[in-house]
Amino acid sequence: MTVEIGSMFCILTAAVFGRSTEIREQSNMSENAILREHLTNVASGDKAAFSELYDLTRTAVYGLALSYMKSAHYAQDITQDTFVRVWESAWQYKPTGSAKSWILTICRNLCLMELRKSGRTKLLDDEEWDAIPEDTQGLSFEEKDLLGSALKLLDETERRIVILHAASVLKHREIAKQLDIPLPTVLSKYARAIKKLKNIWKETTRMNEREIENRLKAAIEKTAPNDFSGVLSRVSDEKGSKVMTMKKNYRKLMSGAIAACLALAILGGGGTYYAKAYSVSSIVSLDVNPSIELRVNSRGKILACNPLNDEAVAILADMDGGKDLKGVDLGVAVNALIGALVRNGYLDSVSSSILISVEDKNEERAAKLRREVTETVDSVLTANSSGASVLSQTLNKDTNLDSIAKNNNISTGKAALVSQVCALNKSLDLTQLAALSVDELNDLLEVGAPGMPMGKNAAADIALADSGLNSAGAHIEVDSDIDDIPAHYDVEVEYAGVEYEYKIDAYTGAIIEKKTDTLLNDSFSLFVIFLLSFRNCSLNASLRISLQNSP
Repeated sequence: MTVEIGSMFCILTAAVFGRSTEIREQSNMSENAILREHLTNVASGDKAAFSELYDLTRTAVYGLALSYMKSAHYAQDITQDTFVRVWESAWQYKPTGSAKSWILTICRNLCLMELRKSGRTKLLDDEEWDAIPEDTQGLSFEEKDLLGSALKLLDETERRIVILHAASVLKHREIAKQLDIPLPTVLSKYARAIKKLKNIWKETTRMNEREIENRLKAAIEKTAPNDFSGVLSRVSDEKGSKVMTMKKNYRKLMSGAIAACLALAILGGGGTYYAKAYSVSSIVSLDVNPSIELRVNSRGKILACNPLNDEAVAILADMDGGKDLKGVDLGVAVNALIGALVRNGYLDSVSSSILISVEDKNEERAAKLRREVTETVDSVLTANSSGASVLSQTLNKDTNLDSIAKNNNISTGKAALVSQVCALNKSLDLTQLAALSVDELNDLLEVGAPGMPMGKNAAADIALADSGLNSAGAHIEVDSDIDDIPAHYDVEVEYAGVEYEYKIDAYTGAIIEKKTDTLLNDSFSLFVIFLLSFRNCSLNASLRISLQNSP
């Protein structure tokens, strides 16, 4: 390969000194620009733009829903629900990202929520298809049979990759990001799926990859719902409620309310009101790794919002340490707190979990609060395109749990989870367990707590040490798969255009698997990677980065 020296120097200068050069297909740029503009207008209440957005993306949304639900009827319902959520949440879209991916993420989260609630894994059968007349939809026998084969015979990952590629025209790299799986997995699964579909049809009709995708896309388009009026009938002219941060002057209003209550008490007849308004009836705690405790009165108002550890202090920094939430409805406070957790990166992956705990002497009220808070959390996570799991429980007063919580700066809800793990394996250190995240503790419960996992921070340190990088110059993501075999942490380290993927044993710290991927794939690009990495790490690490990416 020959490259002009001048061109090399310009590209190198741009890469090293911060000027970015992007090469994209014009069609993709145009599509994203159009969808982005429509979403911006939808956020302002433009129903004409909403109609255009629906027409341009309904097939992709339905295809993704179908790949998860494996039922035409359920997928159609999810599709319509997705666009209702898009209308309600369009104001949260950031124009710097892919508009289609943002919409598909909402769809994916709705699918995961529905599957989690109902346990649906229903196969597409003849009865399902009978409700979709072929002559009405223009669906040919071949299209129907091919789509049915894709849903029945492919495994879950293969099915989602193939249908996403056909219905949404996403690139494999975009699909990898959408489904939160490595690019090499997407490429190999896609090739395997296409081969399976070819084998099904080889006796009657020989089809190449493009023909298979075209027929799949046609089948998805013809079975996708086309009922914008139905979506429109479910949305209001007012936009959805935004995640709110309370203003500082709210305390002035509260002081006035307190004075009014005291006046009522003095004049007579106000004593009961005062007691109900200022005595704690319920304690609601939210645990991810930040642990936040909400003390609530019988009217569902926040009496106090307390951070229980350093991570929670950081989350509540913009809310005056939680004081801004005093006097606010419980639902509004939970909305604000979950929004803050998502913005700070605590609930941004499918493996993330949040634990909701309600402590109340009145069991009926506790169950009601648990249900309401869980629904609020689910709603905010979906609106913020988070696929995190939601766990919930009700608790009775327990002095032992109170002691564990106090000694480890966690909530009584998380203390209950820690106690359950300890009961399975009494050799485990309670303090070390308390430092684990909710998703790690939940995984330990599922597998019987055979040992003490090292924790996400330790796994990240191992990956950084092996790559020769430092945390200051790298973006790191750690997901726990303690319930897998072998139990491990998935660690992704991104730096200077290079992505390292590690699978690290959760108990021993051994590196089970290591992969390196880069967007740059020619010899000169390796030189660019070398220089970029040289800016923030040692010479040996730079050489290792370059060599790992050499052909």
